[in-house]
Amino acid sequence: MVKLLEMNEEEAKSLLTKSLTNKNLIDDEKGVATLLEQLTYLLLALAQAAVYLNRNRISIAKYVELLTGTEQDIISLMSREFHDSTRYNGSSNAVATTWLVSFHQIQKSNSAATKLLLFLSCIEPKAIPQSMLPPLPSEEAMVYAIGTLDGYAFLVRRGNTEIFDMHSLVHLAMRIWVERDAMTAQAQREAIQHIANIFPLGLYENRDQWRAYLPHAIRLLQGNEAVTIAERYTLYYKVGLCFFTEGRTTEALRCLEECYHWQQAHLPSNHPDKVRSQRDLAAVYRRNGQSKKAISLLEEVVEIELPLAKDHPDRLTSLYSLALSYRNDGQIKKAISLLEEVVEIELPLAKDHPDRLTSLHALAELYHDNGQIKKAISLLEEVVEIEEHTLAKDHPYRLTSLHTLAISYRNNGQIKKAISLLEVVVEIEEHTLAKDHPDRLTSLHTLAISYRDDGQIKKAISLLEEVVEIREHTLAKDHPHRLGSEHELARILWELGQKVDAVQLMEHVVEVRKNVLDQDHPDRQASEEWLKFFHDEISHDEEPAFDEADEVLLAQ
Repeated sequence: MVKLLEMNEEEAKSLLTKSLTNKNLIDDEKGVATLLEQLTYLLLALAQAAVYLNRNRISIAKYVELLTGTEQDIISLMSREFHDSTRYNGSSNAVATTWLVSFHQIQKSNSAATKLLLFLSCIEPKAIPQSMLPPLPSEEAMVYAIGTLDGYAFLVRRGNTEIFDMHSLVHLAMRIWVERDAMTAQAQREAIQHIANIFPLGLYENRDQWRAYLPHAIRLLQGNEAVTIAERYTLYYKVGLCFFTEGRTTEALRCLEECYHWQQAHLPSNHPDKVRSQRDLAAVYRRNGQSKKAISLLEEVVEIELPLAKDHPDRLTSLYSLALSYRNDGQIKKAISLLEEVVEIELPLAKDHPDRLTSLHALAELYHDNGQIKKAISLLEEVVEIEEHTLAKDHPYRLTSLHTLAISYRNNGQIKKAISLLEVVVEIEEHTLAKDHPDRLTSLHTLAISYRDDGQIKKAISLLEEVVEIREHTLAKDHPHRLGSEHELARILWELGQKVDAVQLMEHVVEVRKNVLDQDHPDRQASEEWLKFFHDEISHDEEPAFDEADEVLLAQ
């Protein structure tokens, strides 16, 4: 056996050049580089491309356009036969069809390997964890099936890991085989059922596993939309929770709405699965600034759960979520009343129980909003103390508690303490979260405000400008977080003497908040008061100064 390695870029370019009739085509350096990369330097694919270019007299750019176009264009292009005198008589020369003989051979001789092939045709061809493959009758059957696919070079193991890759053109050929044998719907159905069953919930503790599975689940959901089995929407739900944990709110919203709308049509209103997804969808609406929608969904859930025992975890979770939504809508008294009820019921739980700590944290935030700063600090210091000993340094819950305690310290005049905590949070999130993750941006925002209060104006404006720029590209115009950052940036611009910019920005914030918030909402009132202050100060500055002669005349 002689194992042929992939050609490198130079070898592939040389082969393509020698195979082309029109050598001028090679002058398109960008097009050539893209073509070689798309065909992954595969000899047969390059030979087929050269014949196609020679016969049809098209540019390399046009061929690349076909190659990166619709699925049908790619299949048609890769399935087209061409004459090649160097290959055996009777053998197929089309790239996509050269592997079909092998697929059919495996189908006849190894049902376990065939099962894997059908599954692999539905997911991403790269970074395939072995733990994600569908179960086979025994471990030996799995070893033999993987060995078969490895022998045909359909699967390639990454070093000594249990992660596999598949050549992208092999993956294309596999999809053609599945489609030609009318197995697409069956393959999609079985793959969705399997992944929906094994896909973990989007909890922080499971993040390594669901991050590895996520690209494959997304591809499945983008596949055959005619497959409308219940498991598809279970998978939408689980993927949505992962997006939510990752701070990808728009994608989370799309997935959870898909799940919720399907359940609305197929499940009774009090079905546990529907109630759970409705509650989680409300949480995403809340993060997305759609408080009214969140409240509407949660009030319905709370009504449905009235028959449950007072201390039932689902009922308490719903009350907790509704309280947070009331808070975001400016209904602070309502929110405090609900959360005090939840905290009272959870008193018998262990001091370090996650549910109890979460409720105490939220109640502390509400006390803070209500001006009860000392009460807020007392609760938060208790939460932080417990989480210090029970959670990892980079655990989101611990970071959120530190962040909230810092806000309370700042509003209590303990600015240095606040800055010290926030700098720790920002440093950790810099290495663990994406640049546009909502939690990271919130921490930067709060640190900027603390720097401002400490007189470190340049540091403050640098951070806020970064936050505002990212939020302008990732959040809707009326999103509360975006408006909050713009409001604070306007205040800092004013302090720096950039009064025109400050007024323009605050006018924008006021205009948007008037359209989305009630007249008595604290955020709207705050922006309106600051804008009035700006205008009053400018009017005062513009009044003409009186000299002594003017004062004498005025007195007369």
